[in-house]
Amino acid sequence: MDKQTIYEIGDKVQAGDGRIGVVIDADRIPLHQSLLNAQKIVVRFPDQSTLEGMAENFKAVNDKPFGKVGS
Repeated sequence: MDKQTIYEIGDKVQAGDGRIGVVIDADRIPLHQSLLNAQKIVVRFPDQSTLEGMAENFKAVNDKPFGKVGS
């Protein structure tokens, strides 16, 4: 079973078209035939456009810089 990503408001995600935006709304949707919950999110992009879709159609973006490796 795949681990399901649950997004929260403020998380950065990448849409299928490559644009990166911030989650501004997130709702969990219980699935009747499964114990899992689906999630619908709304993402705002830097150009102020928004996109609503199922969380599984977005990819989490980690914008934290990598640590420096000591010598």
